[in-house]
Amino acid sequence: MSGKGKPAARKAAPAKAPAHKKAVSKRSPGVERRQAKRLDVLWQLNVEILSRPMPVSASDISSSGFSVETTTPFEDGEVLEFRFTLDGGPSLEVFAESAHCVPNERVGELQLYLTGFRFVQMDAPTKLALRTLLTEIQKYLAIA
Repeated sequence: MSGKGKPAARKAAPAKAPAHKKAVSKRSPGVERRQAKRLDVLWQLNVEILSRPMPVSASDISSSGFSVETTTPFEDGEVLEFRFTLDGGPSLEVFAESAHCVPNERVGELQLYLTGFRFVQMDAPTKLALRTLLTEIQKYLAIA
């Protein structure tokens, strides 16, 4: 929804260890670091990774970021373009940077990864579109 050109997906400097190989968190347990309340949207919000197509499901979303579950791990700092769509509602295209990626459950032989992303490159119209989408999600969740 931004009027700016679409930058290509980029990766963080290779000096960092792959996010999916990190075994121990340096964060204090029980300390909430999120800046905004997340809405649980599993199966209610459609998400596509436009810059790297693959199967993906959204777990939660807020005004500052979201998390997704995939079969592919992401490197910390990787910036990707996403499209979010609520059935019968607005859609939103945004860029987001991978903040963390951890192995999640396994489904048979398939390893799943949970990755947290924070929104980046948000101009005023995109921020407004995100607020509109979040409002629609809250309405949807209230009647679901």
